[in-house]
Amino acid sequence: MLILVLASCHLWSQAVGVHEAPAPGDLANFAPYEVLPEVAAFACADAELTEIMVRFVRSDGTMDLDAKYVPYATYSFLCPTVADPDLPVGAGGGGTLRTSIIRVGAPGYIHQTSTGSSGPNTKIRVKHRGMIEMSTDLADEEDREDVVPPPTCSPTQLWEQVEGLPSNAVAVISYDDHGYNFSVEDTEIRQAFDFSCKAGRERTAKQKARDAKKELKDKEKEERKK
Repeated sequence: MLILVLASCHLWSQAVGVHEAPAPGDLANFAPYEVLPEVAAFACADAELTEIMVRFVRSDGTMDLDAKYVPYATYSFLCPTVADPDLPVGAGGGGTLRTSIIRVGAPGYIHQTSTGSSGPNTKIRVKHRGMIEMSTDLADEEDREDVVPPPTCSPTQLWEQVEGLPSNAVAVISYDDHGYNFSVEDTEIRQAFDFSCKAGRERTAKQKARDAKKELKDKEKEERKK
């Protein structure tokens, strides 16, 4: 069900069940790692972190979410679902896992895909207050191999180790089970860091095998969506 509203000469749609809330912290000086507890609690109870990606973080480790170049952060979690006592184990009675991808940015509108019980998927324009669950999907126990602890290397610690950065640059930083990746768009600057904040890293045999398995699972998910 969609509710269509005409406001300020903009036609937008608010989907019933959209999971959104005000962005935590200071929008002009947003600290993406410091608000992790609030974002995790918004995703679900007992959320397990698998990835953080921040776009356009400044050298002091903060972001201006209101800037015209559209900075934002995405947080990926695994969430346990509640077991249904009326169902047998194997059919929902034992509980399951799902993924939850949360986006934090300036309040406004964003496009999402609405899946109906019949007919094709429909793209809808959703109004949000800064923090919104972008997508959720089924997961399994193997996905727990991707779970990581909260990041211990601040953006500033990584920034200080990268040479040749313009003073007014903003960086893209991702954090996952491999460590950290730091880059600046429109430049050749690319740097990987390990979990101890040390520049450079090599994938272990276990990580390579896990990456291959994950790539295969992602392909299978895409095939099921077709």
